[in-house]
Amino acid sequence: MSELGDLKGCTDGGCIIKKPKGMHTNGGCRCAREIQRAGEVGRKELMKLQMQEKRIAALESAHRWVPVSERLPSKFDKVLSCNTHGVVETKMGNRMHENPDVYPYWMPIPPPPEGVK
Repeated sequence: MSELGDLKGCTDGGCIIKKPKGMHTNGGCRCAREIQRAGEVGRKELMKLQMQEKRIAALESAHRWVPVSERLPSKFDKVLSCNTHGVVETKMGNRMHENPDVYPYWMPIPPPPEGVK
């Protein structure tokens, strides 16, 4: 309950946070309802965060250097390739199939920025 130590509690005699001194109401502790509501909001925010994390992971995996040992691009796709000297070039996928030792990494070419035709 140390996390709740700074909370004032409500004015109900059965308050779960802090029992009030002197006069108080007996309408039922509002703190429990507030804690429950905060928990529901927290769960919704957690679900949003988890969905965002999944989206980020999907975007990162779509735009990463893929080792040719993992998989090769389609022979007809134009891709970014990285040769053994670290030089990045655009290549057709068939070049990656022909020279996997020269071009050990590739990635899909990202789409152009929004608004550019």
